[in-house]
Amino acid sequence: MPADQANNWFLKKHGQDETFGPVNFGQIQSWANSAYIHPQDTVSPDGQTWNKAPMVVDLGMDWLVEVPDNPLYGPTTPGAVLEFLRMGEINTNTVIVNCCTGEAMPLAEAPFFVSATESEDAKAAREGLRKKV
Repeated sequence: MPADQANNWFLKKHGQDETFGPVNFGQIQSWANSAYIHPQDTVSPDGQTWNKAPMVVDLGMDWLVEVPDNPLYGPTTPGAVLEFLRMGEINTNTVIVNCCTGEAMPLAEAPFFVSATESEDAKAAREGLRKKV
């Protein structure tokens, strides 16, 4: 998190007259990871200077998603991509593109998906052990 990102961040929803904040930058990151922040939304560290959310590097909005009704959605965060999967809007064969590298891959091959899947498998294994005890 950049040093100037204290508890004074704001989120302005695109096309709406709603501004949220002040909140700490961690809350902004949480909103981005849960798909609450749209690529056209703007954020501000002071309520005066506004930037499109994907331009804030520390939000990690580095992924484009190929969706059936639109050529690409994004850029967005790995957390948002996983949320779209959880909601059934995409599947593991959906192609995603890393904006930083230009690399395209099925979601199932994305490093963050593999990591999340391994974490879920470990969690399920732990839960299974707890139930047996």
